[in-house]
Amino acid sequence: MPEPASFVSLLQGRILPYVHRVALLIAVTGLAFLILHYPGADQLLMIGFSTLSMTYFLMAFLPPVIPPDCKPDLYSAVVYKLAYIGCSVATIGILFQFLKLNGANEMLMIGTISVGVGLLASGLLIARNRDNWIVLKDCIIRGSVLFLLSVYMM
Repeated sequence: MPEPASFVSLLQGRILPYVHRVALLIAVTGLAFLILHYPGADQLLMIGFSTLSMTYFLMAFLPPVIPPDCKPDLYSAVVYKLAYIGCSVATIGILFQFLKLNGANEMLMIGTISVGVGLLASGLLIARNRDNWIVLKDCIIRGSVLFLLSVYMM
């Protein structure tokens, strides 16, 4: 009889990827509504970007999946957390910028710097030990996109 999955593995493997995809879909729909000046754009943007930010924040505190033969550095877990928390802050900064709320520039600056430092540290850790790539690849991909978008939004 197979062993039941723990809540953390269920959250990490099944729930968060689906929530992330749905939040991206809602955020892109909100952006389309904003561009076309349709009513309801602000609500869609708020729901989509807030949910995205929540998923990035939760990803920061879930343990990365590491195969048994992989030996990453301890620092890769710290950079993993820094990059995802930076992604969360940058996402809220982008939302604030779209909705023209106070503090948008500050949120974007904090998030962009956090993600940028996380990406730079990720590159250095991967150059030092190739096993760090297994831990950091997802946050590098997501962080790179958010870093470029938040630099553009500033």
